[in-house]
Amino acid sequence: IVGGPQDADAASSSREQLIASLPDFLRRFVAGQTEAEALFLAILARLHAKGALEQPHANASALAEATREVVAHASDGGSIARHVVITNGSELVHVASGMPSAIITLNGLSESVASDFDATLTDSSMGRERLRRFKGVLCLGALDLTLKANTPVPQGASLQVLPEAAAALVTRELTVRIL
Repeated sequence: IVGGPQDADAASSSREQLIASLPDFLRRFVAGQTEAEALFLAILARLHAKGALEQPHANASALAEATREVVAHASDGGSIARHVVITNGSELVHVASGMPSAIITLNGLSESVASDFDATLTDSSMGRERLRRFKGVLCLGALDLTLKANTPVPQGASLQVLPEAAAALVTRELTVRIL
């Protein structure tokens, strides 16, 4: 979780409101003093209210909806910027409110980029094959500048600039779907 109230008093007030709305079984888990912890527990409370917290199978739609609802409520109608990335163990949900966000998808990693990190990544045919097969997804939020669709990205990568208040689902197979 990135963002939230910048003023300490506002953050404390938001934290107290979020904690007050928690069911007892979640309120017992409050261990820290951060507003982000209370926001996370509020998302769990919303999932519980929807009957999705104890489902045996992952429900990314419910997770995205609960996250959006809690972020919208806690962000004072969008006036407080936030970026939340949360997972149910098999899928990942990215929600940004009041700030630019984007997703970079990597399909393969070039040898020149890999050798900038570690020259041994390209020293064998097996290493080069791993680079060719590499896949990754990077969720970006809390950006200082709005990214444009033509912003340069590494070779083999694609950039998807998300609309304001967008939510995206990243599946186990690393495919991205806008929710």
